[in-house]
Amino acid sequence: MRAVIILCALSVVGCFRREPSVEILTPAGGTKITDHQPIALTALVRDTNLDRIEIAVDGVELDESVSVTPSPRDGTCDSCTYHLLWPGLDVREGAHVVSVEAFEPGFSEPIATNDIELVFDDIPELASASPDPDEDLLGVGTVNIQLAVLERGEATVKLAIDGAPVDTKSNASCRGAAGCDFSFTWDTKTLPAGEHLLHFTITDADGHHIEDTRRVKLDDLVKVTSMEVTNTIDHSGALEIEVYVFDDTTNAFLGCAGSAHGLGPVDVSDVRYAVDAQLVNVSDLPLRASELGTHPIRFEVWEDDDDPVCPTPLNPNGNDLVGKGPAKTVAQWKVADAPVAFGNVKELAIVIDRPLTR
Repeated sequence: MRAVIILCALSVVGCFRREPSVEILTPAGGTKITDHQPIALTALVRDTNLDRIEIAVDGVELDESVSVTPSPRDGTCDSCTYHLLWPGLDVREGAHVVSVEAFEPGFSEPIATNDIELVFDDIPELASASPDPDEDLLGVGTVNIQLAVLERGEATVKLAIDGAPVDTKSNASCRGAAGCDFSFTWDTKTLPAGEHLLHFTITDADGHHIEDTRRVKLDDLVKVTSMEVTNTIDHSGALEIEVYVFDDTTNAFLGCAGSAHGLGPVDVSDVRYAVDAQLVNVSDLPLRASELGTHPIRFEVWEDDDDPVCPTPLNPNGNDLVGKGPAKTVAQWKVADAPVAFGNVKELAIVIDRPLTR
């Protein structure tokens, strides 16, 4: 049998009974829930030997964890106020009956219940997205665009790039703490270097929508992928090969690669080496194709008799020129389908491309 509080007054003949009760103080019935933040409820519980407080929606008890402060396991409660924090992410949009239920120890049915109606009418929420705003996608030719969306039902994502529609995807249910994920593959290899705009429009089944625009930067890496020299010696016994790139019109030094950047294995004449040498700029940062400018450029190969100097500009004194390559525009170097040979350079393969996947 459930506990019933019986009050007897010495000055009054007889006793009277008070039934346990629950009263939801906040929020008010009819409140509209328009976001995905945890829902705060305040409940007043009277006249019960309280063990726990639970929440039910439309008569079904929740699987979600509800935080209750203070702890209800304190025995007899004449008049106690409790604060409940409910994630509320598993509820579909629309009007729902939300019940706060009080339980006594050892019972599976509530001793007291109070109901209110809440209206869930939220807009979609972009929980996370990549790439990040202003992200530098240097060398990235394939971009995996990822979005996580919170919504209490179906969500549709439209992707546009640089103002042009690209793709549309839908997910039937994004309810729950994790929401739902959307993925788009973006091939950037043929796009010009520079800034590009990603625009997302996220719409729910009721026509609510949000938009997000982020700017990203694209550019090509400049690499040496193979190298062979001939008739080249170093008095120390091992070659120290460095590759330099210059503006052929102004002779400005643009970048280089040496042993610290992947050319260290190229140490013997008349041996072909497959390498992965990233050219760097004068600040020792990865050289961007956009830094090569619009003039024709040329590559020079040097055998360095001193300590490696790249990215310091080359001093020809005391160093040996292995070969000076042809002048070509960046566009011409990009479409070159074979390595070049010049001077004592039997093979130099230059790749200006976006080989990475992100």
